Amino acid sequence: FKNCEKLKSITLPNNLKTLTGGAFQGCKSLESVTIPASVNWLGGSAFADCTNLKTATIKSYPDRSLGGALFKNCTALENINIPNDNRLIHNIVYGETVNNCPNFRKVNNERIITYRSQRYNPNAEPIMRADFMEEVMQNFAKVDKSKIGFFEEYLNASIKYIVGTNTHSGMTTGQKIRALHDWVCDKVNYAFAPDGSADPSTECHVDSSVFMRDTTVCDGYARALTLLLREAGIESYYLSSKTHAWCMVKLGNRYFHVDPTHDDNPRDYDHFLKSDNDIKKCSSGHSSWEIGKPGNSRINYTISPMPACQYSIGDVNMDGKITQADVSTIQNYLLKKITLSDTAKLLADVNLDGHIDMSDAVSITY
Repeated sequence: FKNCEKLKSITLPNNLKTLTGGAFQGCKSLESVTIPASVNWLGGSAFADCTNLKTATIKSYPDRSLGGALFKNCTALENINIPNDNRLIHNIVYGETVNNCPNFRKVNNERIITYRSQRYNPNAEPIMRADFMEEVMQNFAKVDKSKIGFFEEYLNASIKYIVGTNTHSGMTTGQKIRALHDWVCDKVNYAFAPDGSADPSTECHVDSSVFMRDTTVCDGYARALTLLLREAGIESYYLSSKTHAWCMVKLGNRYFHVDPTHDDNPRDYDHFLKSDNDIKKCSSGHSSWEIGKPGNSRINYTISPMPACQYSIGDVNMDGKITQADVSTIQNYLLKKITLSDTAKLLADVNLDGHIDMSDAVSITY
């Protein structure tokens, strides 16, 4: 029955033993299916690409085979009814059973993701059902790339929760950037391989790395911070070179580099809100860069040409270096001996609180 696009319903006999691979693949009008307990062989992609299929029932785990990609690309699929068998959950997570099923969020008509105190907080902390979380944590990098509804819900809700609990409407944009930068630095340490090099595992190179692990590499830091800043409504971009990854953010009407990886362990701000020239001086990996995107189409943005990051925060006189002269410039401004341009005022707000005062002068490091 492959590609029978007008087929709306099927009744499988209760003595059926085998359902071959691709048996109902591409039946785009099919809305539901029940696989009887007698089936001991379910072929791969048996119901793949059934884009109108909303619910499926599997009466028992097949003794011989549960084919991969069983419901792959069933974009309307919301629920699977299954017996209490962790082998089925394992297949849902690993066997591409529900890959590219963005609406799949329920098992046995119960949500896989629930929320803590959602009644009082629209950005409540998400909780994944324990049996699914156990399977996901075994190798979440594969799940991250699979476009499965319940995992996307969990990741997106986690990002909203983190932004909602670490920023608020009374903060300036600069304070929000610093708070989310600090959250990433506090959440993870840098991941090293046994030989002391960067951990090459895929888990360090997916969007969910920081949110699911305690360690990651620069790619994970940059992906997470870009997602968090975007959720907070801050224009930000993922930057990468051949050997490194970090972020670019827009503050006021200017762009700046932010590199949480090099600001971690120990925490400092040597790579925070820096110019093109200053980021090149900070550490290796910054000699050139290009704009990329976190994976899985979670963020879509275009910007051309590459914005220039002309200044660093604290370079108040805009001479390309931060010195005592910048401290004196702030002091003279406060004494009303000089005026400052809008860009200079942006650079003079070193503590990012939206005001220029002596605390900004004493915050300058050089």
